[in-house]
Amino acid sequence: MVITSGSSGIGLATAEAAAEARVNLVLAARGGETLDPSIARAVPRYESKPGHRFGVASAGVSAYVAPMDIQTLVDDFARRLQSLIENDVIDRARSAVAGALGANGVSRGFKARRKIPTQFCPVPGCKNKAAPVFGMVCAEHKSVPKAKIKKYREARRAKKLKASA
Repeated sequence: MVITSGSSGIGLATAEAAAEARVNLVLAARGGETLDPSIARAVPRYESKPGHRFGVASAGVSAYVAPMDIQTLVDDFARRLQSLIENDVIDRARSAVAGALGANGVSRGFKARRKIPTQFCPVPGCKNKAAPVFGMVCAEHKSVPKAKIKKYREARRAKKLKASA
């Protein structure tokens, strides 16, 4: 935890509370001479707890030489953040690949599309496939007027309805 204005007031009270809670702590103030009494109040309680670090930064004055400085804190934070981000990216990539390959017996791929039935030319007696380029009639009947083709389709639909009823 970095506490600015740690030499008095709320900053000092926060530093003392953080020291009690065994938090890694850095105090910062404008002048080292005002920070010295703060260190004397916070450090004795804090240093008695093993495994915790305490550092002080002041403008131009080194009030307390500690095993840790701000650069160490920043480097440690950056290293931890990089590790978290890398782990998250790896987890996301693994789940995406597993989902795409259907891991655990669950397929997350695309569902196979049902093939549409072949459409034939509507002209009676013609068994050729219809082509969209010719208006859904075969190449042989592409010159038949559209009104006639419409009548052929209606007759075919009526025939299908009678067969199904």
